Amino acid sequence: MSEVEAHITGTVWKIEVKVGDSLDEGDTVVILESMKMEMPVEAEDGGVVKEILVAEGQSVSEGDPLVVLEKCPDARFRTLGGGSCPRAVLVGWRWRSRRRAWRG
Repeated sequence: MSEVEAHITGTVWKIEVKVGDSLDEGDTVVILESMKMEMPVEAEDGGVVKEILVAEGQSVSEGDPLVVLEKCPDARFRTLGGGSCPRAVLVGWRWRSRRRAWRG
């Protein structure tokens, strides 16, 4: 399991995910507000949201854990339609996802 951490001190303005959501690397998890600016916090790895550790309006410090992600049990899987583990499908020797075309 991995944690998505706050990269700046601020207030949780909006939580973009819910428990059970599948995420890819770079998906926005939480939006923090600091000094009247909105700063998206993105997932560094793909996975499934296991637990949300903060609430909207809560103050957080740099490095505080915001969300716990459960890694995909088999890192070789890529997905059809986005997300991480639940909808993973192997297609021959190559993988297909909504972001990548067939590779041969």
